Amino acid sequence: MAYGVVGDRQLLGRQETYIKTLTGLVTDQGKLLAAQIQKLDDEKKLLESLKRDPTHCTRAGVFHAQSPSGGYQLTFEDAKQLCAKYGAAIATHAQLTAAWNDGLDVCACGWLADGDAGYPIHKARPGCLSYAGIHSGSNSWCKQSLIAKTGRADVYCFKQ
Repeated sequence: MAYGVVGDRQLLGRQETYIKTLTGLVTDQGKLLAAQIQKLDDEKKLLESLKRDPTHCTRAGVFHAQSPSGGYQLTFEDAKQLCAKYGAAIATHAQLTAAWNDGLDVCACGWLADGDAGYPIHKARPGCLSYAGIHSGSNSWCKQSLIAKTGRADVYCFKQ
């Protein structure tokens, strides 16, 4: 099928218009994608900051904290310093109990103000203790299996 010079120019003109339209659509999609990527990056940064700051998740002023190097790495003195870093103090048994009554459920052994350690469980589950309660005292798993052997635990801090 022959178009001739005029027909070829019309065809080229339509193709150029089509290409410009497609280029505009691709550019718009690229801008939308870039905005979505930026939003995801911002959300990732927020989540990372929340992971580093345990004070965002408190019950009755009590929150669980651990060493930046991982779980069960804090001596009692380290625990005091970490709570102070967050403007808090190590929680007492009474404060941990109030937090537990308010729903605190953490599968982790943490220092308390008197040098004991607590393990506040609401729902027994695999990998945690087999019954609900605040497990502390000299017969607790925290004292017998962790602190007695390593002298280290996480910490429960209290901040008003």
